[in-house]
Amino acid sequence: MYPRFEKYRPVPGEYSQMMKFRIGPGNTSEIWLLQMEPRVTIHSPGHSEGAHEHILVHSGTLRLRLSQYEVVTLEPGDFYAFSAEIAHTYSATETAVSATVVMTHLEPG
Repeated sequence: MYPRFEKYRPVPGEYSQMMKFRIGPGNTSEIWLLQMEPRVTIHSPGHSEGAHEHILVHSGTLRLRLSQYEVVTLEPGDFYAFSAEIAHTYSATETAVSATVVMTHLEPG
C-alpha cells in the first residue's frame, strides 16, 4: 500500500492539479486529479525521455492537442495514453472537466 500524497497546484479561476499518489522509486508513477473550468487551456512542455501520460475523463469534454495536426477529443469514460515527451495542451470545451491523469517516468537504462 502506498501512502496518500497530496501536492496541489491551483490556478485560481482556471484549473487545479492535485497529486494524489507517487509510486516509485525506479520507474515512477504519479496519479493526479485534474479539474478545469470551461474554456481553459493548459500548455504542458514535453516531459523527460520515456514519460507517458494516461488520461481518464470523469466529466466534461477534454481536447488533447499533441501536434498541429493531431487533436483527440475525450468524453466522460474515455481513456487515452500517449508519449508525454512532446509538448501538448489540454483544453476544456464549454463545460468544466474532471479527469485522472497518471504520469509514468521510466528509469533510464
